[in-house]
Amino acid sequence: MSSPNEPTGQAPQYPWANPSGASSSDNAATKERPSYGLPDPNAAQQHSPAPETAAAQRSLPEADQFMPLRPLGLGDILGCGMRFSRVKPKVIFGVSLVFYTFAFLVATIVTSFTSQRYFASTFSPTAAVDIENNEIVPDGTVEYLIGSLGSSFITIIVTTLLAVAITPLVHAAVTGRELKFEAAISSVRKHTWQVLLLMVLYIAASVAVPALIGSLFVGLGFLMREYVAAVVVIAVLGVLASLFGLLFVFTRFLFSPYALVLEDLSAVAAMKRSWQLTSGRAFWRILGISLLTMIIYSLLQQVLTILPGIVAGIATAILILAFPGHPVMLGIIMTVMIMLVAFLVVALTQPLLTASYIALFYDTKIRREGYDVQLQRELRESRS
Repeated sequence: MSSPNEPTGQAPQYPWANPSGASSSDNAATKERPSYGLPDPNAAQQHSPAPETAAAQRSLPEADQFMPLRPLGLGDILGCGMRFSRVKPKVIFGVSLVFYTFAFLVATIVTSFTSQRYFASTFSPTAAVDIENNEIVPDGTVEYLIGSLGSSFITIIVTTLLAVAITPLVHAAVTGRELKFEAAISSVRKHTWQVLLLMVLYIAASVAVPALIGSLFVGLGFLMREYVAAVVVIAVLGVLASLFGLLFVFTRFLFSPYALVLEDLSAVAAMKRSWQLTSGRAFWRILGISLLTMIIYSLLQQVLTILPGIVAGIATAILILAFPGHPVMLGIIMTVMIMLVAFLVVALTQPLLTASYIALFYDTKIRREGYDVQLQRELRESRS
């Protein structure tokens, strides 16, 4: 008998060894298997994503991109407006100047026809006597106010049409395509009637919602009319609630013109789409960012207006001293110079504000729908 320590010429039989009699060739597959807990070297090849799936995956933004294709922060949204001004300024500001030149000419004509009686009364030599006789309201004030409202309405129409023109330019900048003047004009031609319908619906909502809220507080104030302090509190709350109603309408329909152009929707469908994107907790974020953006650009407009406004005031004073006997002409010239400065400043800043709002629109779609995947795909196609 051989002792247990003597070699027998056979491999020792451990509990985890293969059954006796198994050849080394039978164990080849077993030896090639990786140990448990280690990655399979063939797994990457077996489970690698298809080319289309890999292309759809999100990638990090590149340095030369107009906008980072990911959820945006406040700085990203504001920065899009400033970067937009440097992409192709001749096209961007050329489009803006075309629209606001038209608005300026129409507003000048309207003002010239509706303000003659007002300026004749305001700058007449008997104006001081009229004030002493308690005739505080000059003649033609109603016509002047109507003309001012008409000019404001024209500006609103032009601003909305400019947003429709700027939208395809911003999308071209985001997706790495060339910005073309023709694309902006073509967008306006294609969507003009739907944009006008959108404006009518938006203005109706902007008037109806605050008016409804205000009427409720007026009725409540009427019921509490015997308590002066309560009426004052109700009046303040009514004003604040009506203002919030106006902001509510503004925020819920903020994305309507951009959805109308980029998703090729009708006016009603675009308003529904904007309502959908701004629902839930996203409402407060969109409200805050849009208001802050508007305030920043309003302050920028005020700063840019200071120096031209001073020049216009000096020029007007010189004309009044030089031609004291022509009140109508002086009044019209003064108004036209003020409008010219205002339109020039708006023409320079409104495309930037629109670009920031469109960036907010993209950010909302990225957060809700993963829209950055589609933007990455379009960007790769434009670079290929």
